[in-house]
Amino acid sequence: MRIRILSIAVALAVLSSLSFAQNEKTISVIAWNLVQPALDKLIPVFEKKTGYKVNFTWVTGPVSRGRVASGDMFDAAIMAGPIGEVLASGQVVISSVRTLSGLKLSVTVRQGAPKPDISSFDAVKKALLSAKSVGYVDPDRGTIGINAWATVQRLGIVEELRAKTVHGTGGPNAQELAAKGVVEINLGPFYNDALVPGVERVGALPRDVSTPSPIVGAIGIHARDQAGARAMLEFLGSAEANAVYRELNMETVP
Repeated sequence: MRIRILSIAVALAVLSSLSFAQNEKTISVIAWNLVQPALDKLIPVFEKKTGYKVNFTWVTGPVSRGRVASGDMFDAAIMAGPIGEVLASGQVVISSVRTLSGLKLSVTVRQGAPKPDISSFDAVKKALLSAKSVGYVDPDRGTIGINAWATVQRLGIVEELRAKTVHGTGGPNAQELAAKGVVEINLGPFYNDALVPGVERVGALPRDVSTPSPIVGAIGIHARDQAGARAMLEFLGSAEANAVYRELNMETVP
């Protein structure tokens, strides 16, 4: 009899846990890993307000677009823009696509090193040409590297910098190159997150020099809970979210 009662209790516990799992409101999100510091602040607020649980898959900027375009299953995506290939893939609800924020490009140097003038187009161009070496993330590995490469092209100094450009494998590695003196100037995100030891941030590049990398949200065409995904994206585009973006030196969208 005791064994039978125990078996019934175990069965009820299993059924209860299954019922809870079925009733739990969850949103699966593919997200650009550079946005994590902002989302770490915002998503707990959203979860408390709505009762949803948000489950993230963190990836690099290029991978965020690639996984969405290739048909991965997800409710929402927070990607590094531009997202032309994603729109062409048919894997997102077009009407749900919205720019949530943006990441500006900035200059960092070795701690204690002279800080170059980056106040204007001509000043940035002069600083990069005068530097003995320049570093940024390999454009094949990260969106910020793509932005840095586009900035060099806009400045018209591709050939002048070619021989003295060093690519990092990622954001921290690119900063470490500056900290160790391997590069004199590092181009990276203007983001109020922790810098690696030994570097200082000079500031963000002017808009006429570098366009911020857009952070784009969208709902998956096969989303299990489109209403929940839409609510999350609306919250991430709200005035409350913009206050956090400003705190982190991110670009805000009116």
